[in-house]
This record gives sequence, structure tokens and C-alpha cells, in this order.
Amino acid sequence: MSKHINRQLGFSVVELLIALVISVATVGGLFSIYLNTRVTQDLTEANARIQESGRFALEYLKRDIRMIGYRGCVSNTMPTTVVNSKDLPLNYDPLTSELIGYTIKSGWETDTQFAGQAAITSKIRPNTDAILIARMSSTSAQLAEKQSDSSANLKIETSAGVTFDKNEIVYISDCVTADIFTVTNNPNDTDGIVTITHAQGTNTTNNLSKAYQNNANIARYQSTFYFIGDTGRVNKNGSTVFALYQTIINYGSATNKYDTQELIEGVENMKILYGEALASGNIKYVRHNKATNTPNMQNVSSIQLGLLISSQDEVIPSADSQTYHLAQEEVSTETPGYINDRRLRHAFNSTIKIRNRRL
Repeated sequence: MSKHINRQLGFSVVELLIALVISVATVGGLFSIYLNTRVTQDLTEANARIQESGRFALEYLKRDIRMIGYRGCVSNTMPTTVVNSKDLPLNYDPLTSELIGYTIKSGWETDTQFAGQAAITSKIRPNTDAILIARMSSTSAQLAEKQSDSSANLKIETSAGVTFDKNEIVYISDCVTADIFTVTNNPNDTDGIVTITHAQGTNTTNNLSKAYQNNANIARYQSTFYFIGDTGRVNKNGSTVFALYQTIINYGSATNKYDTQELIEGVENMKILYGEALASGNIKYVRHNKATNTPNMQNVSSIQLGLLISSQDEVIPSADSQTYHLAQEEVSTETPGYINDRRLRHAFNSTIKIRNRRL
């Protein structure tokens, strides 16, 4: 009877090396696929966030720019406006103040109302544009009854959903005449009617320019400033994070209040062209130039707006060397203050028609 001996032999060195090479190649391929997938995912996510921020930023600014010079009536005629409020700056002109452009160079323009506002001057980014918009608030009410004379109190119905506080600046207009005054009482609701007074002291006089009829619109007078600023934050690579900022100026109570808040993160630059309506009927787009006092802001009928928005983190393989066009101006690595890193960027441009100007 023969005996069979079963011997189990191990792998040879050659076989082990082949197996190791195959394993490394397989794992390396899987890891490469993972990395490529991760890079693609990060890039897709960054692009989606940029697109979302760009759409929101444009829509937010477009909504306010369209309403430049809003005076509470269907007609876009220019009413004769009388400033009664002492809380507004001396010789304040609502017509010339409803649209002001700023070109921020190496530093802030020191002869503006923002010169002493550290919440703005410490943040605002050089080599960007900024814009100030003043108008009657979109939330307005009509008078519940006509004034018996120009010194009479103003009355609105609470059902209009508009509220006022003492020391607020108010704009009243019937599209022929307008007055800007300070509320001097604490408006209270009595039987569905809110009474607003405009006494002398905080105002230059207790008389408005005329007795308004019950078709007049009344609302807050608001002034809003938009600029690009440094958030004080950095991303995980140490690069500065910029954002679109909004400052709401509340005139009143002897000291103006500047409420500055961050709106949209990642907005790195803003450029603006002003469309000046010419006597020929054409529109000439020019940049704001303080030295030459151009353009004539009262003749601006439209605005070209350009925004540059970046991703939070670095997601592209090499440093960004593209040239972007913002409102027909080139922004690239040659632009002073431009950050040369691996963040993804997109330019967003739009032309906005100002609705309340017949030019």
C-alpha cells in the first residue's frame, strides 16, 4: 500500500513580488480615483456656492439700484423737495445724495461722511468701487386724511402696516412736492390711526411746504452704502476672506448711526460703470471720477455692475492667473491688491435700469 505525502509549499519570491506589484497598482489606482473624485467634488461644490453667492449678490444690489430716487408715486417726475429735519447734514441735498459713487484707491476718501467710521474704513478694500443709495423706503403708506394746514399732524391707518419711531427721518411726497422731516413724538395707535408730529426744534419749522392731501405717500427716508470689505477671517490656507458689506445710515437723534453688516462672503471685488444719459439720447458709460466730478449723477439712468466672487478654499490645481472683466474693467494678477492663490473665481456682470428717472 503506497503512501501519499501532502506537502504545502509557500510562494516563491518572484510570486510575492508579482502579487505585491499587483496589490500596489490596485490600491494606487483606487486611491487615485478617490483623489480625483474628491477634487472634482470639491470643485463642483465650490462652483455651486460661487454661483449661488453671485446670483444672490446681484439680485440684492439690483433691487436697490432699480429703486434709486424712489419717491413713493407711480410717476418718475422730480418733486420739489424741502428738507426740514435738522438731523440731516447741513445743506443736505436729497437730489444729489440719492446716488453717490466712490472709487477706493490706496486709502479712504477723507472728506466723506464715512471718514470717521472705523467699522467701514478699517474694512473697505482698496482698488474697489462702492456706492451710496438714498431713497424713500419701499414700505410706505398713504395719509388717512388730508392736513387742514401745513402745520397739522399727519395721520395714517395702522392697517397699512407701516410703523414709525420718534427721531426717525420721514419722507412724504405727492410726486409734485416732498418734505423730509424728523418725527417728534412717539407715534401711538388710537382707534386704528397713528398720529405723527413734526414739531419745531428737531425740525427747522413745524410747517411742511404745504398741506398734503390723503393721496400723499409717507415712509422712512433710508440711505444705504455698499462696499467690499475684509472680514478679518482667513481660510484654511491663510488667505484673506472678503465680503460684500452693507451700511444702513440712520439719520436722527443728533448723532447719525451707521449699522454695518456683512451680506455675502466671498465677494472680492466690485466695479461700477454709470450710464449717463446724453442730450443726443445716447447713454455713455463712465467710471466715477471725483477729480473731474464725472459723471453727472443726476443724469445717470442705468448702471453696469461687476462682481468677482471666489471660493472659500483653494480647489484648483495651480495659482489663478486668469483675467476677469468686471463692468468692462480688467482685474488680474497685475491688479494691485489681487490675491494670487488657488481659489476658484467667477465674474458676474449685469446692467441695471434705474426705474425712477425719466432721462
